[in-house]
Amino acid sequence: MNSLYTLSYYSECLIPEELRRSEMAKIVSVSTRNNAIRYISGLLTLQGDHFMQVLEGSQTEILNTFEAIKRDRRHRNVELVAFRKIKTRRFARWVFGHAGRTPEAQSFFDTWNPKVEDLNHEDVTRNLERLMDIDRKYMVSSSHGELARCAFL
Repeated sequence: MNSLYTLSYYSECLIPEELRRSEMAKIVSVSTRNNAIRYISGLLTLQGDHFMQVLEGSQTEILNTFEAIKRDRRHRNVELVAFRKIKTRRFARWVFGHAGRTPEAQSFFDTWNPKVEDLNHEDVTRNLERLMDIDRKYMVSSSHGELARCAFL
């Protein structure tokens, strides 16, 4: 059995405000498909002008995915928060989760607004889990092997 790893990062969004909804829909679609094939789970959110994401999976798949993420021109200043071995997935049910701008999510972001330089993996992971629970009613989920798909739109 392959060891599990988790990786978290943040980056600065370069997507113009008026194109964010359509670009996020593209990211959700492509990432859901790719992550299911690679058995990667995780959650992505856009808070203000910063992306934050947690990925989980095999070391090779996580590192390859992160390299592709770093080359994506929709963001810059990609900063690794943490990369480490884990025993279990915290986002096991989500091939790809995206937390959108619902009223409930906005309320969450109003209370959790960290400075990006102060982010740490546990804080990011714990708060993305909370956000996932808050936005659960907006999820679309379907079975895919051991994992499920999720898109917060």
